[in-house]
Amino acid sequence: MKTRNKNIIIIGSNSKFTKSFLNIKDIEKKYSKFFLISHRKYNGKISNFNIIQNVNPLYIIEIVENILNSTDNHEKFDVLVTNTPPKDANYSSDLVFEWALTSFKIMNLLSYSSKINLAIFLGSCLSFIPLFRNGIYKSIKKNEFVFYNELGFDMSKNISFCILPPLDPGTKGIGKLFSEPMSFWSKKILEEFNSCNKLILPTGILGLIIKIIIFLKFI
Repeated sequence: MKTRNKNIIIIGSNSKFTKSFLNIKDIEKKYSKFFLISHRKYNGKISNFNIIQNVNPLYIIEIVENILNSTDNHEKFDVLVTNTPPKDANYSSDLVFEWALTSFKIMNLLSYSSKINLAIFLGSCLSFIPLFRNGIYKSIKKNEFVFYNELGFDMSKNISFCILPPLDPGTKGIGKLFSEPMSFWSKKILEEFNSCNKLILPTGILGLIIKIIIFLKFI
């Protein structure tokens, strides 16, 4: 049986994480409606999803508002934000760069909407490693967390932030030492939609290092 009157919006429906998330067993029984948003043509799992593709990132707030307003007032939404293009994406493209900034644009909207159960923004542990693989991707992921942590969104009951470890398959080099299965984290994020955790961190030594960096404000 599907969860009554609970829907999900996924922003970044072409991401590897989204593909893993949508492959969780019985995921389609967890929500009444799925809204999948991408700035390019959707290339993922085909099912009874509401596909919103080829969107202009400039209108992302309007698109999300339209989704929220299209349902009855008593219906709640989970939101998974995984829109940042990968490190090797063409960030010189205006479309790609604008899409990468989507998380900043919608955080405020999701923080106060009465229709949001929980929005989880996916961050990266890469953003916490000084002098390692500097670039646009790392800068965006770093500033997403700073935006969340220093502008008061960490106090919103609607918003949680997850700092992901390196995920397999796909991790190379030194990151393999700390990598964890993407399938595990997909299931964990699904479970977190029913929790009260404001900051979701890896366990073990990597999680401890990130906690220390946050505490000392070294990011």
